[in-house]
Amino acid sequence: MPVITIEFFPGRSDDVKQIIAEKITDLMLNVAKTGSREGVYVIFRETRPDCWAIGGRLESLKTGP
Repeated sequence: MPVITIEFFPGRSDDVKQIIAEKITDLMLNVAKTGSREGVYVIFRETRPDCWAIGGRLESLKTGP
């Protein structure tokens, strides 16, 4: 039973998350040879940019690309 956690900033629609979950599940079945679709768990965690720092700097304070 693999558990895959995807963490990103909020803003993706349920449709996008559904597609991601389907593709990752397919990948686990085809490449990792997991047992069944129902045995693949995908968890989405949405973390606000003001709660996420990279290189010591909050993402909410970054400007530009």
